[in-house]
Amino acid sequence: MFDELEEEPRVDLTPLIDVIFMLVIFFVMTMTFSKPVLDVVLPAAQNSEVKKKAAELVMSVKPDGKYFFND
Repeated sequence: MFDELEEEPRVDLTPLIDVIFMLVIFFVMTMTFSKPVLDVVLPAAQNSEVKKKAAELVMSVKPDGKYFFND
C-alpha cells in the first residue's frame, strides 16, 4: 500500500544557490580594480638637499654620577 507513494529522497538546492549568489556579490563588491579611480598627479621636487646622517651621540654615566658626551 505505501510502496506506491514513496518518493526517492531529493536534496533541496535552493539554500546552496542562495549562498553561492551571496558569495558572488561579496567578491564582486570587494574586488579591487586594476585602474585607479582617481588619477593623482604628485608634484615633483624642484630643489632637494641630501641630508647627512646625524652624528652619533654617546653618553656615558660613571657609577659615581659623572656623565660624559662623546668621550
